[in-house]
Amino acid sequence: MPPKNAYRCVVDGCKSKDVICHRFPNPRSDMERLKTWMKIVGLEYEDPYLVYNKKYICSLHFTSNCTSPGTKRLNANSIPSLFLPIQRNTDELNNLDTSQANSNAIIVESVQNNINDLVDLDTSAMSGIIDASLADPHLIRLLENIGVRNIRHLTPRCKKLYSITNQLIRKQRQSNTKKELFKNRLKKAEKFSETYMMNKLNGKVTTAASLFTKLQFRETTKKKKGHRFTLGEKMLSLSIYKRSPKCYRLLSNLFTLPCERTLNNLLSTVSIGPGVSSVVLKVLTENVKKLKPSERYCSLIFDEISLSSGLNFDSSADKIDGFVNSGSYKSQEGIKKKYKQPVFSFCQGATNQYELARQIKEVIQKVSGTGLCIVATVCDQGKPNEGAIRLLKAETREYYIRNNCEYREEFYEVIQENGERTKIVHLFDVPHLMKCTRNNLVTKNLSFEMDGIKKLSKWQHLEELYQTDSALPDSKMLPRLSDYHVIPHNIPKMKVRYATQVFSQRVSAVMNFLASKSIIEPSGVDTAALFLFFDKLFDSLNSSFHKVVEGKIYRTAVTKNSIHHDLWTNSIKVIKTMNFIGKNGKVVNVPTLQNWITTIKVRSLGCDNPTSHAFISAYKALLLNNLISSQSPGANCEDFAEDYLITYKNFFSSNQEQSPAVEVSVSIPFGSSRELNDTTIKLMHDTHKICTNQVSKDHDLIVARDYQACTRLSLKYPTKPFHQMLHNIIVYIGEHLPSKCHSLGIGEMITDGIQKKYDLTTLHCINHDETFEKKIVRSIVKLLIDHWCAEVNRILHGKRSLQLGENDPIKHLYSIWNAKHKKKKIITGKFNQV
Repeated sequence: MPPKNAYRCVVDGCKSKDVICHRFPNPRSDMERLKTWMKIVGLEYEDPYLVYNKKYICSLHFTSNCTSPGTKRLNANSIPSLFLPIQRNTDELNNLDTSQANSNAIIVESVQNNINDLVDLDTSAMSGIIDASLADPHLIRLLENIGVRNIRHLTPRCKKLYSITNQLIRKQRQSNTKKELFKNRLKKAEKFSETYMMNKLNGKVTTAASLFTKLQFRETTKKKKGHRFTLGEKMLSLSIYKRSPKCYRLLSNLFTLPCERTLNNLLSTVSIGPGVSSVVLKVLTENVKKLKPSERYCSLIFDEISLSSGLNFDSSADKIDGFVNSGSYKSQEGIKKKYKQPVFSFCQGATNQYELARQIKEVIQKVSGTGLCIVATVCDQGKPNEGAIRLLKAETREYYIRNNCEYREEFYEVIQENGERTKIVHLFDVPHLMKCTRNNLVTKNLSFEMDGIKKLSKWQHLEELYQTDSALPDSKMLPRLSDYHVIPHNIPKMKVRYATQVFSQRVSAVMNFLASKSIIEPSGVDTAALFLFFDKLFDSLNSSFHKVVEGKIYRTAVTKNSIHHDLWTNSIKVIKTMNFIGKNGKVVNVPTLQNWITTIKVRSLGCDNPTSHAFISAYKALLLNNLISSQSPGANCEDFAEDYLITYKNFFSSNQEQSPAVEVSVSIPFGSSRELNDTTIKLMHDTHKICTNQVSKDHDLIVARDYQACTRLSLKYPTKPFHQMLHNIIVYIGEHLPSKCHSLGIGEMITDGIQKKYDLTTLHCINHDETFEKKIVRSIVKLLIDHWCAEVNRILHGKRSLQLGENDPIKHLYSIWNAKHKKKKIITGKFNQV
């Protein structure tokens, strides 16, 4: 059955049947190509619009390159070039001489003699000839080659041969088309087989599991150097790596994952520094637009983290980390929708209350500019924190007095950049209040009044309960209680969970039962009442469940008519009667009780010391890691799944200006020495100005370290010029590094100074560009700065003392600091004198 678009071809002499035909180009959009087609087929004197509407040309006159694989539509620049009529003048055809006619007759005769052999040829054998004819348009013009214009001038046998040839060419073209169609179908089938399984898994597994599965299907069969990973896959791997590097190395052996260097390169592209980042604010502004108005309310949480002193050279940012950069740790958290965004900065010692108040106002102003609305601030009971809040409230009180308005101490106001004043309430961290209450109860008794009855709570009641319960270890009523909960000198005072597990309903119930039976001191009922009181109060102020769980009626969300309000009203009355009594029987003023009242009125919602460089690395992982695992349900910090407002792709698109580099460890990095060694070896192959085979007295140390110095030199022996140049560089860095160590771009600064001051022709190589000398010097500078930071850290931590002749002011300063703050002091006496 002929195709629907089969028409009669307009080319003179073309008798094609059942072949796809194409219209001429549209004169309205492509008049020039239309005239070109008309001139080729001999219609240059016809009306272009008539030709476009009435004339067609078949697909036999186009090469296979004119159509896209798998389609029948012509390309935009296709032009007919096959089986076209010969453009000759009539006079030339009439004046053909006899010699030409004879030669044509000879050619035709030779063709006639071999026609039977051509007809019997296999199609596969003819494919090579046909492919060659398709490649060269001149070979396919059979009639033109024998000097014949029309098929009517051929003999019957030549016409038969000409027809067979056209059929073979047509079949070959059709087979090529089928081949291309089959290739496309095969590619689509392979792609479908890969995506089918993923589509089936998408609805049954998490996003992270789906991403990991796709990675394994795609990259497992590839070579190691041919692995390519998307940004999402790198982020997933980075979250696992930052959670446990040891576990990540094991997973890398079992599965196909990015190497650690790839993850460090990715992490180093993020430029993180103290203070409010403009990049973070920009991305935060874009993401806040997606939140509903009710979801934009958030609280500002700030706290301080103790960092161990130390310096580290960050080669990616070309600066030394570890110096004072004013600030503390802050974070914003959502109220209705859970999200968080941390901000940090460095300071020396505890942050001054005036500086902290300034930073709080700055962060509130910047965050409010993104569209978020801060309604509360939360912190612990540190003195600088309380002092900063008192300053902010004093400023607000002064403003209200000047404007003759009534002011209550429950809030303070911050002036925004547009001049508006925002009311903000301050709350104290409830877990921290629980911990401080427990710490005071360990050393003091607590008197209070409940339901008109005066009570006295003692820590000795808990110790007695613990000893009684531990008498039968196989049948303990309180199996969770341990020495870390009860014994004063074993209690980790900074751990909140040991305090909340003591102030619990179960401990209160067991203590009340044993005291009522006189198994323990009967006055223990007062301590049991106190434990139950704080258990209810903690549940009401630190809960996030939307329904009652395990019978805890106060561990639910607060509504206008919930039972929490009655509890808080009664709790304030009880706390106002509380007094801590010291060993001397006098009342001790404890700010924790007043902070409980402040927190209830407004109703708000431990670790090793890292270095500044380690803190920045952890902060980067915290900022980029969107796969936060939830805490254990029912624990002190309830189960949650928080979303970061900053997405990976948006954040990295805002950091494209930062070039990737590998993170550097605190100690002298092996990568730096290896980089310097590799670069030196490459240079040594092209020039003999660096190393020599002649051993001198200057090489005594190298000879002593060489394995086979007598028979063969295994180590590299530098020449005197290179040795002198390296000595000059070391002296230059030692003189300028202490005064420039605080500067940004210190590595580039010292490298430029060395290039200007010293002759570096020793490092010149004719096979490398002019920047090769700078690369060598930069590697040396990087290695020596790392070494300088390591030596300063050793002095700071007391691992070595200053040597005679060391005039480095930074080392002297750190030595004085270590002598002042070191924990173990040597006692000089007659028994330890040497």
